[in-house]
Amino acid sequence: MAKTRKSKFLENVRRGRKFEAEERAGWNHIAREHIKFESPTAWSSKRGRVDIKVDEGESYIAIVEIKGTDWDNLKLQRIRPTAQRHARQVLRYADDYLENHGKEVCPALVYEYEPTDPGVRAEVEQILNDCLIQVVWRKGQRPGRFNKSDG
Repeated sequence: MAKTRKSKFLENVRRGRKFEAEERAGWNHIAREHIKFESPTAWSSKRGRVDIKVDEGESYIAIVEIKGTDWDNLKLQRIRPTAQRHARQVLRYADDYLENHGKEVCPALVYEYEPTDPGVRAEVEQILNDCLIQVVWRKGQRPGRFNKSDG
């Protein structure tokens, strides 16, 4: 039986939450007093939560946003807007710490899998690097996928 749109959505949400839990568990080498998960932030009249904030009491902090984006399933015309939306989100969080807390910020995005198409990977990295956002592809390429340009 074919999956419905809703069941695909729920499957992606479950996969994303599982990855987020795995990623958070990998940060246990940092002392608990220096790391916060789901740390509240605010900008303009809006509020948000940084997935991971590392503050070791220096003049800077690291903020990490965890994303389960499946770049291979996005239409090519959605690659740039999606990467830009992720950049805007992280930069809003960074602005809060710069403007309201007097901290310098090292922003980063952690994606579960890298795109199989090297051109898509390069485009995403270029967009985010132009915004001074670090990019991590945690697990390499998704198992069972191949580069569409390979044929």
